[in-house]
Amino acid sequence: GEWHSQQLHVDQAHHTFVMPMPAAPEMILFDPDGDVLHKLSFNPGDDLLRRQLVEGPTVLARIHAVKELAASGRRPNIGAIVDAHGAETHWGVRCVMAEALGKSNSAAAVAGLALLIAVERDPLVLPVVFEAAEAYRDEAIRRAILQRLDEGIGYVATQTAYVALGAQREDAPYELLLAAAERPGFNGIEQIGAIRGLAATRRSEALPLLLRLARYGGSSYYVRPAAVRALATLGAHVETRERTQIVEALVELLRDPVYQVAISAVIGLETLEADSAIAALEAYARGKVRQEAVVARRAVDRLRKKGERAGQIPQKELEDLRNQVRRLEGEVARMKA
Repeated sequence: GEWHSQQLHVDQAHHTFVMPMPAAPEMILFDPDGDVLHKLSFNPGDDLLRRQLVEGPTVLARIHAVKELAASGRRPNIGAIVDAHGAETHWGVRCVMAEALGKSNSAAAVAGLALLIAVERDPLVLPVVFEAAEAYRDEAIRRAILQRLDEGIGYVATQTAYVALGAQREDAPYELLLAAAERPGFNGIEQIGAIRGLAATRRSEALPLLLRLARYGGSSYYVRPAAVRALATLGAHVETRERTQIVEALVELLRDPVYQVAISAVIGLETLEADSAIAALEAYARGKVRQEAVVARRAVDRLRKKGERAGQIPQKELEDLRNQVRRLEGEVARMKA
C-alpha cells in the first residue's frame, strides 16, 4: 500500500476529525515522525495493531502497538507480541515487550516470558526480561532462569535473575541464593541480587545472614547498603519477634560511618513504619548537614502522620460512640431514680 498523511490543527480540548479514505487502511499512525510531545492512547483495532507490531516503520510505532495489544489482555494479542519478539531488531522494543508481558498477568504471558528468558541474548534486554518475570510464580519460569544461570550470563543479568528466583517464594532455590549471597564478586553486583532474592523469598531463615552482611565489616562497601534494604523488605513479612530484631538493627545502623548504609537504614525504618524509631531518626538528623538530614526529617514527619491517622477515630464512629454514651447515662440516671 501507499502512505498517506494529513495534518490536523488542534486548538481545543476535544476534536472530532473525519478523514475520507479510498479503502480500508492497513495501518494508522498518529504523529508518525514523532514531532509532537504527547502521550498517546489510541487503539485502531487488533488487526491493525498486529500489523503495526511487525511492520511499524519506527521504534515508537512498534512500542505503541506492543502496549495497546498487551493492554487488551487477549490471548491472540499476547501471542502476537511473543511471536514478534524474535524478529524485532531494536533492543528498546524488546524491553517494552518483556515489560508488557510482566504486567499482563495471563497464562499466555507466563509462557511467553519463559520463552523470552530462553532465547534472549542481548545484555541490555535480558535483565529487563528477568525483572518482568518477578511478577509470576511459575515452574516454567523458574526452570528457564536456572537454565540461563547454568549457561552463564552477565553480572547485571545474574543479579536480576537471582531476584526473580527469590520472587518464586517457597519454590525459590533457597540454598543457591544463600550461597550466592555469601560469595563476593565484581563490585558485589551478583551478590546484591542474591541478597535481594533472599529477602524476596520472605523466609525468616535468611535473617541471620542478612544481619551479618549489613553490619560493619560483614560485606563490601557496595553490598552493605543492599543488605540493609533487604532487611527492611524482609521485615514486612516476618513475625513480630523477627521484625523487632530488624528494627533494632536498623536503629543501630543509623550510627554507621558509611553514609549509604545509614541512609538505607533511615529509608528502611520508614518502610517498616517503625514509629518506635522516631527518636533515633531525630537524633540522626540533628547530627547531619541539611542535605543529609532532610531524608530522616521527612521520614519522621511521615511516620508521625501515619500514627496520627491510625489513632484517629472516624467522625461517624465518634458520633455513634457519643450517642451510645448519652443513652447509657440516661439509663443509669433512670435506674438511680
